[in-house]
Amino acid sequence: MIRKDVIPNSTERNLRYRKNLLSNMEYIPNIAEVAWGLATYKEIRNIWLLPYMYTRTSSVDSDNECVIVGGTAADSIFINGISGEGGDPRLGQISARKHEGSFIVI
Repeated sequence: MIRKDVIPNSTERNLRYRKNLLSNMEYIPNIAEVAWGLATYKEIRNIWLLPYMYTRTSSVDSDNECVIVGGTAADSIFINGISGEGGDPRLGQISARKHEGSFIVI
């Protein structure tokens, strides 16, 4: 299960701070999990999640940069790499709930 929005107070924060916002039942999902969750929610509810927000994932690209996803306002999923911690108020952290067997958007 992934969150429908970024974790509150996770924007403009470094990775160490964002990890402290996670409960012991949550983890930072990879790009495939987030993209699948966004696309599935859009298909089922006809609503794009994260239209004006971006979230970091646990994935890294070929340049060893953190992969971000979001910005679905253009009716597609934006995926890119980002270096450094950044200070963008539109860049936060999404989480997924640890659960065996299924992947459900909450």
